[in-house]
Amino acid sequence: MGIPVSIGIAGTKTQAKYANRLAKKATEPIILVDSWWQRNAETVRLQDIWGVGGQLLRRYRQATINSVLDLYNCPRDRLDKLFGIAGLRLQAELLGQIMYPISSVKPVPKSVTSTKSFNEPIKDILVLKDAIAYHVRACTLSLREQQIITAKLQVVLQTSRYGDFVCHGGVVEANLLLPTADAAVILREAMHLLERLYEPGVPYKKAGVILSHLVPLAEQPASLFMPLIVPANTILTKAIDSINARFGREKIQLGRHSSSENWQSKHDNLSPSYTTRWNDLAVVR
Repeated sequence: MGIPVSIGIAGTKTQAKYANRLAKKATEPIILVDSWWQRNAETVRLQDIWGVGGQLLRRYRQATINSVLDLYNCPRDRLDKLFGIAGLRLQAELLGQIMYPISSVKPVPKSVTSTKSFNEPIKDILVLKDAIAYHVRACTLSLREQQIITAKLQVVLQTSRYGDFVCHGGVVEANLLLPTADAAVILREAMHLLERLYEPGVPYKKAGVILSHLVPLAEQPASLFMPLIVPANTILTKAIDSINARFGREKIQLGRHSSSENWQSKHDNLSPSYTTRWNDLAVVR
């Protein structure tokens, strides 16, 4: 009894994926050096290579490229014309040239987004503020967990695509004077944007927040006009994060404006969390 483990080792990620495929049927790690590829290129089917399947496989077959050896022998200009940069990278990886380097440093995402459709249309601005505040808290928590900060905020309000208010709503944005992951700072700006976008009497069906222009916290730019860190906000944020981590997410909330939960999404068909929540464990009687 135990967990099956397969280990494949090779010079590039694409080669290692194939080595791992072979290792699944072996009892020991599989190591594929360059000489192995040169000897076996004719017998390795292209359909067994990572990333080649479906329509792409049909296109390779139409070009009479069925094995790794066929790909080796295909002229670069023909490969570029037929498959573009993806084809050139695949050929290079199978020849042992690294096109997809492995790094322990996680790249900074382009943006962090949180959006939800409402259980029912919302006209009350206080309820909309609750929804936007929730999304700000979710996005800024994600920023702090990844040690990154944002310089641009976008607030989204959308109506139903099938009603009389389809032309209402939209997106408003603001550039922050100083990049931050502080929920209080971003929340204050998000409320201003919401008030600009909101129209009384319009039934909104969806709201959200998008944070972009992200940079690592360690690269936070200096400013001549305001301090890098607001000490009171930093202490408060750390205290809230610590309490929520210990007692459950959203136990303490910034920006709550009403007691209504109408902005929450429907969960009628939500699958139980069998593996992460005690109350959702299946009961056998």
